[in-house]
Amino acid sequence: MTTIHKYTIPYEFNELSIPEGAEILSMQLQNGIPCIWVMVDTDQPKIKRKFMIVGTGKELHPCVLHTFIGTYQLNEKGLVFHVFEIPMHNKKS
Repeated sequence: MTTIHKYTIPYEFNELSIPEGAEILSMQLQNGIPCIWVMVDTDQPKIKRKFMIVGTGKELHPCVLHTFIGTYQLNEKGLVFHVFEIPMHNKKS
């Protein structure tokens, strides 16, 4: 069954188990927590996908280039962060 699921990514590095072939649709803050909304086929086996949050002005590791997901702002603090997916060998979970 194809549905849209939400995953939180509240830390600098995150590894999530997401159905294989899932498509990231959006990245936004919900209640101050960065989240991604993903179109998934729940009949597919889950694989691990890794995400990284990088603050503006921080050094980017080459592994995150060309894997940009989205940007969010913490307005009350004036901080801006950027979410990237880190390519990895997908492992069934």
